[in-house]
Amino acid sequence: MFLRSLFLVFTISLLNMATNVFSSTGEQNPSAQSGSLYEQPVDPNGKLLFSSWLEPYGSDFDQYIWDDFTLSSDQTISVIQWYGGYDPLQMGRGGAAVDFTVTIYPSIAAGTEPNVANPPLVEYQTGGNANETSIGTINGIPMYAYQFSLPVAFQATGSTKYWIQIEATQQGTSPDWGLASSLTGNGRHYQRGSGAGGDILFRSVPGDVAFTLLGSFPEPATSTIPASATDTPTIVSTIAPVETDTPTPANIPTSTHTPTPAPSPQVPCFSPFLALIILMFIFKLPKI
Repeated sequence: MFLRSLFLVFTISLLNMATNVFSSTGEQNPSAQSGSLYEQPVDPNGKLLFSSWLEPYGSDFDQYIWDDFTLSSDQTISVIQWYGGYDPLQMGRGGAAVDFTVTIYPSIAAGTEPNVANPPLVEYQTGGNANETSIGTINGIPMYAYQFSLPVAFQATGSTKYWIQIEATQQGTSPDWGLASSLTGNGRHYQRGSGAGGDILFRSVPGDVAFTLLGSFPEPATSTIPASATDTPTIVSTIAPVETDTPTPANIPTSTHTPTPAPSPQVPCFSPFLALIILMFIFKLPKI
C-alpha cells in the first residue's frame, strides 16, 4: 500500500515538473516598437515650398524639391506623412492633386545634395491624392495632411543621409501645390526648377520640408531565463523521506539538456510515462 502511495506522489511530481518546463521555456519572440522615426513639424508661419508638375507633358513652371534626413540607427520606414497646400494667389489654376510621386535618393559622396544623376533607391506612385485631409488654415494658407503606406517597407541604414522627394501631379494650367515648410532641419533643401532660356536648374536653397517618417524598430528583448541558466538544470524530486526499511528509488534521472538562450529556447524532452514504466519495473508493482 505504501509503495502505491509513493508511486502516486512521484508520478504527480513528474507531471507538475513537465508542465512547469513547458510553460517557462516557451519561445520568446522579440517584439517590435512602432512609432515616429523622424519628424520635421509644420512651420506655424505658413509657407509653401513648391513641388508639383502638370500632367501629361509638364510645363515651364514645374518645380520639384528634395529634403534630407538621417536616422540614428537602422530602422524600417513603412509610412510617410507630409503636409502641404495650394497657393491661394494662384486661384486654383493647378487644380486638385490627382497623384503624388514619392522617392528616396542617396546622397552624393560629399553628402551635400541628392544623387539625382542616378535612379532613386525607391520610387512610388500613391495612385490618388494620398488621403488629402484638411488641417485648417495656417497664416492664410489652407493646409492639408497626406499619408502613404509604402508597398514594401524601406530599410534605412543608421547614420546615413537620405533625401526624400514628394511631388504632386496636377492637371490644371499652372502647378500651384507645395509642401509645407518646417523650422526643423538643417535650414536647406535641394530644388529642381527652370533656368534661363528653359534650361533645368538644380540648386541648394534655404528652407526645410514638413514631413514625418513612421515605422518600427526592434525593442530590446527581456530574457526570462535566470542568471544561472548556463548551469545544467537538475530535476529535484519532491518525494518525502522514507524509513530505511522501505525501498527508495535510486538514481533519479537528471536532465543534461542545457537550454538555448532566447529568443528560441528548446523545450526539454521529458516523458513521465517512461518514469512510470521504470518504477513499475523497480517495485514490481501490479499493472494499473
